[in-house]
Amino acid sequence: MLDNLKQAYRRCSEYIHGNVSTSQMLPTEISYREDITKEWLSVADSALSATIHCLMVRYYKDLPQSLKGITEGSLEDHFSHLVSVRKLLGLPLEETRS
Repeated sequence: MLDNLKQAYRRCSEYIHGNVSTSQMLPTEISYREDITKEWLSVADSALSATIHCLMVRYYKDLPQSLKGITEGSLEDHFSHLVSVRKLLGLPLEETRS
């Protein structure tokens, strides 16, 4: 999750600070570009997922049990691929072989 957030930050920073390779792919006139829109949505999705994960890690333990039940299904649906979430929700962990 941290790597995803770092990549999203780096990509946004390239647009904000005018990285040469990023600036060259932007149109000089205001126009719609599907490829840029898709990239932006991908970066936004990564940033959103990382933010939700950070908030969940920080605040889940402080929720009353009645609210934990409401959020557990969504956390399992969207973040059960993360070991931290599986541990938090008491889900089985995949065995690792060495």
